Amino acid sequence: MFLIVRRVVEFCDNLDKNWSHPLSQYPIIRSPLSVVAIVALYLLFVYKWGPRMMMDRKPFRLQRTIIVYNVVQVLLNAYIFLESSHLFVRMYSLKCQPVDYSVTPSTLRLARVSYIYCLIKMFDFLDTVFFVLRKKSQQASFLHSYHHAAMAIVCSFLYKFVANSHFIFMGIINAFVHTVMYCYYGLAAVNPDYRKSIWWKKYITQLQMFQFGIIFLHLTSGFVSNCGLPRILLALLMIQTLFITLMFGEFYYKNYIRKRPAKALN
Repeated sequence: MFLIVRRVVEFCDNLDKNWSHPLSQYPIIRSPLSVVAIVALYLLFVYKWGPRMMMDRKPFRLQRTIIVYNVVQVLLNAYIFLESSHLFVRMYSLKCQPVDYSVTPSTLRLARVSYIYCLIKMFDFLDTVFFVLRKKSQQASFLHSYHHAAMAIVCSFLYKFVANSHFIFMGIINAFVHTVMYCYYGLAAVNPDYRKSIWWKKYITQLQMFQFGIIFLHLTSGFVSNCGLPRILLALLMIQTLFITLMFGEFYYKNYIRKRPAKALN
């Protein structure tokens, strides 16, 4: 066991020294081991420690905390969307953008925004933590936790090794979708009765699936154009995008399509 851990540490150290992007030197994301450890702790809390801790306790209300959390999420994601889209469109090609290793005020600024975005993907973990603390176990689904964990790992990996490249577009689209999504969550948290009257709830899921479609096409553009990006990485991200799209599609079908006949009968 010790030998395995040692090999993993040596492998991560080699990646850090020989393959890291020169601008990806900020704390936490700098170390792949730190990211893996944080994701592991998140999953342990969601599926083991949290439910055990809450087993004999009443659910926490957390309404004010959740309202503040959603407001912060809206502000952070709106900032990421506006800042990164402005820089990306001005500096790079939408068709296929190789990794930019230059060190300039603009590239430093974009790398800093990417870093903040990666931290937000870990901040997103609080969504599931709140579900556990409120004993909303049905909402802490596999789709929910997998999506958050995968986003944190993928984002950190891309920032660490291929920062300031074609993949930034994924974060731009995602930040816009999350701005809209947390607006809805914020309104619903202010008054739970709003959940029944906010008509655009199901369209958020549609927007998320549309987002994955745009991201897949953008990754395909990079794969076909072959501007020097690792094709194996593009292919893996395309597969991941298809997988998460299918999962969201199944969720949408179960919650907004399959339930319609039952409602009509009533």
